[in-house]
Amino acid sequence: MLRKIIKFINNCKLKNYKNHFKQILKNNIITFIDIGAAIQIIPRWKRIDKSNLKYVLFEPNTNEFKKLNNNKKYYSNYKVYNFALSNNNKFLKLNLTKGIYQSSVLKPNLDLINQFQDPERYSIVGQEFLNAKKLDYFKINDADFIKIDTQGYNYEILNGATETLKNVIGIETEVEFAEIYKRQKLFGDISLFLKKKDFDFIDFTILKRWNRNNNQNYGQCIFGNTLFLKKPDEILKMKMSKIVKYIAISILYNQYDLVDYVLKNKRFSKEKILRIDANIKFFKSYSDKSRLLKKIFSTFNRIIDFESETHLFQ
Repeated sequence: MLRKIIKFINNCKLKNYKNHFKQILKNNIITFIDIGAAIQIIPRWKRIDKSNLKYVLFEPNTNEFKKLNNNKKYYSNYKVYNFALSNNNKFLKLNLTKGIYQSSVLKPNLDLINQFQDPERYSIVGQEFLNAKKLDYFKINDADFIKIDTQGYNYEILNGATETLKNVIGIETEVEFAEIYKRQKLFGDISLFLKKKDFDFIDFTILKRWNRNNNQNYGQCIFGNTLFLKKPDEILKMKMSKIVKYIAISILYNQYDLVDYVLKNKRFSKEKILRIDANIKFFKSYSDKSRLLKKIFSTFNRIIDFESETHLFQ
């Protein structure tokens, strides 16, 4: 019964989110490209109603491709490509590992991995060849947002998307701070590359630490997820539909200062400003409650352990 009550509350909250985003977006559709696609869209993006979302996935594994295709019924606009992505059109060799989430076209860096817990998950148990293309090859001219999670190969994929990135508003990509895979690019490389493409690094949405002795969340910060958004002054040069989508995405990631900046520097109709402002108040109220809870938890944590600083990310 308790589970049903919690589910009902969450569903009501999610429906409320979707309605408010729909009021901001109206008929605008965000094209979301998912590279390294999971079984379902990442939780944050479930707040966008399917009528405002075009979902484009890339999955080179034929069996996983078929599973993802079965999800088509849950979306209004949904396309899965049975290809890997790279910086050039070519065949890649995928190293299959014991852990299903550690497989990569790059080889694991065992000198680093063996220092930490459960290194066996990176053991290579097989290989398969993948047909890879540049993202630019698919000419997705209406791309708005890209999510990438490809186990150390994210930089190469971005390098094959230089034309696509011209129209993209934001990117959420996994990055590493240590060389988990041999000769991989790290956070600094990706940040510098995207800076040259007029993207600002905004925040870490997730940070993961590895510990050499146990599984607690103390230890070396190894990887995380990052948010990059197109520079706001570049957004102001774009057509109004892109600006509205930028506002919605900024709200989705709690970047309200960027919303305020765009609203102050772009001429909107009075009706549109009133509509956006009314919905921002709703989102900010949820965000303020969440921040208050985190502040309380962080303060409590410092009282009992003055040497630690709690790192919490939505």
